[in-house]
Amino acid sequence: MSELRNSGRCLLTRQESIRKLVAPAGEGYTGQPPHQVLFIIMTQVENRIATIIAVIAIGLATSGCAPSSKITRTYQDPAFSGHSYQNILVAAATQRYETRAAYERAMATRLVSAGVAATPLYQVGGGNQPVDRDAILKAVQVGGFDAVLYTHTIGAQERFVKSTGQTAVGANRKSDSVVNLFRYDYEETALPEYESLISSATVMTGLYAVSTETKIWEARSDLAERDSVALLIDDAVSLLMGALKRDKLLGTKSSEPAK
Repeated sequence: MSELRNSGRCLLTRQESIRKLVAPAGEGYTGQPPHQVLFIIMTQVENRIATIIAVIAIGLATSGCAPSSKITRTYQDPAFSGHSYQNILVAAATQRYETRAAYERAMATRLVSAGVAATPLYQVGGGNQPVDRDAILKAVQVGGFDAVLYTHTIGAQERFVKSTGQTAVGANRKSDSVVNLFRYDYEETALPEYESLISSATVMTGLYAVSTETKIWEARSDLAERDSVALLIDDAVSLLMGALKRDKLLGTKSSEPAK
């Protein structure tokens, strides 16, 4: 008898848990046939479970379990140790001009916010023009820059991720014939699927002293997967700013002039 009572309490507890889960989903169906309400509620519960799973997956992706972007210094000329730069030309070489302009603009903006004069190459180099030595030297002569920060992509990956839409349920009343035990037709309508483009990249950035036209510093940025180019650019800029500050390469108007 004791085991029977315990089993009964366990069953009641499970029923109460299920009732709490589906109660909100069943609101607003008062007066409708029980089988119709049950069908709709079960579909909504399945959708909610799918939503919970998706939230958990997103949480894991944004937690420490997911790969993170990183930057590694690959070169620094000891002859330029202790020197900082106050007026920097920001240049980038990418396949798409829109990406290049967005990166140059974002990087220049962050440098300016740190107290360093900075200008995107596309602004002084004629917009969508080839990024080469001649274009950079011409911009340097016009702008009086003391350094060039040049970034180029050495590897990039893109993949599509498909997200399945939820299911909506509708009920169409049948005739009132007594042979129809269930007087409703149920239609499940799949909501549209969505595809997201996930991108990752590896970029190299070099800092060049204008006075000697030599590379004095270089770093490699491994950018983890993001679902937009804007987020990749934000990662790259944040990593680069941190590295430049750590290596004391950024100066202000009160800083000692660079070589």
